[in-house]
Amino acid sequence: VGVSKSCTPSPAVPGGRIAYTFVVTNGGAIAVSNVVVSDTLPGTTFQSVSWTCTASAGSSCAAAGGAT
Repeated sequence: VGVSKSCTPSPAVPGGRIAYTFVVTNGGAIAVSNVVVSDTLPGTTFQSVSWTCTASAGSSCAAAGGAT
């Protein structure tokens, strides 16, 4: 299982919006299950946080959510 992460814009602008994108791949020949991806947000203050997940064929996501 591989994970890549990007942030736009980079660098982030104080007071602006940012988007983190994670791409999780399984390049192996064997299916995997119960894979959990988590990330600690940088030590800063956010006005609000929300997230979404888009699953490709054969995968699934938890329901999108957010916190304010």
